[in-house]
This record gives sequence, C-alpha cells and structure tokens, in this order.
Amino acid sequence: MCEGRVVAWAWAHLPDDLRLQVDPAYPHLLDEGLAWFDKLAGDGPRELNPLDTQEPL
Repeated sequence: MCEGRVVAWAWAHLPDDLRLQVDPAYPHLLDEGLAWFDKLAGDGPRELNPLDTQEPL
C-alpha cells in the first residue's frame, strides 16, 4: 500500500500461474512481483496472463 491505497497485487496459483497488476506509476513493483513469483514457483514453467492495460508486461 502507498498512502493508504493498493498500488500492486499478485496472486500465485502454483505451480505455474501468476496474476499480477501494478499501478503504472509504480513500475518497480512489477519486478518485485515477478521476483516473488520466481521464488515461489521454483524451476518449473511459468504462465503469465497480462491484462491489456499492463503494457510493460
């Protein structure tokens, strides 16, 4: 949270699916969310389904 509002969230459905949304004003949180998922998922394959509004993904 930033100043009382959510600016990013991530949901992992292991072993290979990540749902992630990041406020474009906080692009550094994208890398943090992906790193978090990498730690959880281990060495297996990944599936990432970006929303149309998440152009950086």
